[in-house]
Amino acid sequence: MHSERESFARFVACGSNRGCLFITLFFHLEILRISMKNLFTSICLLLAVGLFGQGAVLKPAELVSASKAKGAPFATAAVFEVSNARVSLGDEAPSTYELLQLKEADYQALLQESPDEMTFALPSFGRQALALELVKVDLFAEGFQVTESHTEQAADVDLGVHYRGVIKGLPGSVAAISIFPDAVMGLMSSAETGNLVLGQLEGSRNQEAYILYNDQDILQRQSYDCATPDDGETYTREDLMPQVTTRALSDCVRLYFEVDYDIFQNKGGTQGATNYTTGIFNEMATLYANENINTVISEIFVWTSTSPYSSTSSSGMLSDFQNYRNSWNGDLAQLLSYQASGGVAAGFSGLCNSNRDNSMSFSSIGSSYAQVPTYSFTVMVVTHEFGHLFGSRHTHACVWNGNNTAIDGCAGYVEGNCSRPGNPSNGGTIMSYCHVQSVGINFNLGFGPQPGNVIRNRVSNASCLQACDGGGGGNGCEDNEINLTINLDNYPGETTWQITNSGGSTVASGGSYSGAGSTVSESICLPDGCYDFTIFDSYGDGICCGYGNGSYSLTDGSTVLASGGSFASSETTNFCIGGTPPPPPVNYCGSEGSNSSYEWIQRIQFGSINNTSGNDGGYGDYTSLSTALTPGGSVSVTLVPGFSSSTYTEYWRLWIDYNQDGDFDDAGEQIGQGSGTGTLSGTLSVSSSALPGTTRLRVAMKYNAYGTPCETFSYGEVEDYTVTIGSALPGENEVAAEATGLEGGGERAAGFQLFPNPANGHLHVNYRAAEAGTVDITVVDVMGRVLEARTEGAVVGENVFHLDTGTFPEGTYIIRLQQHGQQFTERAVISH
Repeated sequence: MHSERESFARFVACGSNRGCLFITLFFHLEILRISMKNLFTSICLLLAVGLFGQGAVLKPAELVSASKAKGAPFATAAVFEVSNARVSLGDEAPSTYELLQLKEADYQALLQESPDEMTFALPSFGRQALALELVKVDLFAEGFQVTESHTEQAADVDLGVHYRGVIKGLPGSVAAISIFPDAVMGLMSSAETGNLVLGQLEGSRNQEAYILYNDQDILQRQSYDCATPDDGETYTREDLMPQVTTRALSDCVRLYFEVDYDIFQNKGGTQGATNYTTGIFNEMATLYANENINTVISEIFVWTSTSPYSSTSSSGMLSDFQNYRNSWNGDLAQLLSYQASGGVAAGFSGLCNSNRDNSMSFSSIGSSYAQVPTYSFTVMVVTHEFGHLFGSRHTHACVWNGNNTAIDGCAGYVEGNCSRPGNPSNGGTIMSYCHVQSVGINFNLGFGPQPGNVIRNRVSNASCLQACDGGGGGNGCEDNEINLTINLDNYPGETTWQITNSGGSTVASGGSYSGAGSTVSESICLPDGCYDFTIFDSYGDGICCGYGNGSYSLTDGSTVLASGGSFASSETTNFCIGGTPPPPPVNYCGSEGSNSSYEWIQRIQFGSINNTSGNDGGYGDYTSLSTALTPGGSVSVTLVPGFSSSTYTEYWRLWIDYNQDGDFDDAGEQIGQGSGTGTLSGTLSVSSSALPGTTRLRVAMKYNAYGTPCETFSYGEVEDYTVTIGSALPGENEVAAEATGLEGGGERAAGFQLFPNPANGHLHVNYRAAEAGTVDITVVDVMGRVLEARTEGAVVGENVFHLDTGTFPEGTYIIRLQQHGQQFTERAVISH
């Protein structure tokens, strides 16, 4: 019989994915005991609020977004404070760490409440606090049990309460937290922080003493070599493409763990070994959930006496495991031990294999290193070996990219006959050996597009898998599941996207990405309602068709909600799902110039919109072009007139329908005006009281006098555009912006060129300035990280600035120049 606490955890833990956070808390059993009356009340409450069922697996970020859409409070739990204790960790301690102290009173309060959602606060790392948004999940298959070897019977153990979510404010992050009796273990990873480990200091007399550290140098010192041999087979193009069915989003892969006697002894018994295994599994399962793969634990078998496994090599341990364990409960199996070193899988076809030996693996895991816990090392090994059984080979194998080449060269060699590529500048993925290189393995990158597609396709085609009846780490979508497919261009690091609800809050987001020309698929769970989908390109040239033939498609079943590929910096589409009728169309008054033979609007730059339209015959509808604005922020504007022969004084006005009521008559909706015979430019303020959502921008150019928003006038032209208003900047007052003047002047023939390009040690920037002043120069990589930023003085005409690129890693970079609100961007390729 399982304990009352276990039954509660398995039933109520039914919530369900750019870094990863995993934390496991071990708490006192007696505090978590719940009476049957309270259990019944909890069940009724869960049924009332409709926690997530067993449909398609949700990624951690989607899980948090879906909970927020249901109105979940995400109250803050702050159980740690910065420790002032002096602890000597020796020469082999991690280079970057923070000592923390568990706060007993707050700790006890969290144990008693065990909320369905929470914001878990970490007080400091690198002088910055971290907050984790988490939702409860269920990790266990129907009929799960912990079996002890000396009785061959189910043990009465506490299974804990498990959470999953994101690091607040860090796109791409994921999180997991597990509550157990007597310790806290954790792991987090993001592009900004790298992999961070949280855990008790080994050997400390103070049981509330913890360390939070970056694992990169620790992983490099840990010995790990995967003994899974290359079989010489390659992938088809279909293997590497996104899966086209939805089985992988709903079926569970049941994982069987066998825990060796040395772990049982080290962890103090069956309960400690179970805590460690389920905590590590929660972290591993979160990585798989972030790939749309739903994994559950079917059974944990703990050796409470000496096991029959005694080999000194990982291959020998796997052979021992296969020879002894002839039957087991699950789809894939793994033996965990401190013996031997490294890990090994039986091959690359573990799912539904008629020979069960081919569905087994072994991992030699770590306990601690230099007084610090090494959870990230264990997660890396266990996830990697299961990845082989799911079908993925190493990223240094010559089987990828559709041409039998390798993804990276972190191993120092390749498996097969192909050239060795370089190391990825933004870090390696789970099936790589990049932990031995300075770039490291970043868990926030997951498996990467191609290995991820291979795994999803294998799960999709595995006919023996069943739906998640009892558990399911992903805890599925009971609302509307929509699917986003993006075929990336040659610069995937420039692509991001977001979905905002009618209140302007972001409920889902993704990117940036890696893997030029690859395809990414996202499943998003949303309640009934209307939303805005916006796709961004940081360079401003969309994803088609200058640098690759990228495209995107957002679908609800067979219904296409949004699609495209050719845009500038962003493109926004409004859609409604779940039977919610779309909002009634907003009808704007007409406005145009009757005669555009003499003058017209030649070009408009407004934020990311940069449209050279030419003569449209008096009116141009460009509402398909959009730019994003922030209430209380500002936007750069350039207005260029066109003339057939003689120049005339033109009067410009701009309006935005800030309150989205279908007119431009309200206070503050005329945002700018100016007159002149040439180009006008400036920076306009955005009203801090603007409503979030999509609305209309109108630009009128009238000869000899200012126009009104609904006027038909004799000479000139009118153009309409779309703007998307985001959330307000913090601290802004609710005031309307006054109309701002635009400065006149000649057409700025500004811009710059790079040479040589590609560059080796030096890059010259030839900048033609329309006026004197300072110029801001910024160098960023394709992930958006700033490598260099400086200010130079410029004179009117030609200027040459020099950049030292000798220390930059090889790759593609974006060079940005900004002067007086006008920005210019070019790409540079660095090769050594």
